[in-house]
Amino acid sequence: MEQITYIKAGDYFIPDWKLPEETRPIGRWGRMHRDYLKEHNLTMATLAVQYSMTRQDVTNILNGKLKNPQANQFIARVIEDFKIR
Repeated sequence: MEQITYIKAGDYFIPDWKLPEETRPIGRWGRMHRDYLKEHNLTMATLAVQYSMTRQDVTNILNGKLKNPQANQFIARVIEDFKIR
């Protein structure tokens, strides 16, 4: 059995899960989001846990496949929380 490692995020420890790379095309904005997440050592799973969402919803929002007011609010919150600009 593999040892689970954790990342400290504020006062919480979040499992540092490694998920397989996805092979479907993600488009320009998806690539930009992916590059930012890699630069700042964030994973889709980490964002999903921090914002109480499923990993698939986070992936769909960041890839631009889910476009609704909640998706826009999520992006705005991530931008504000991580001081992206």
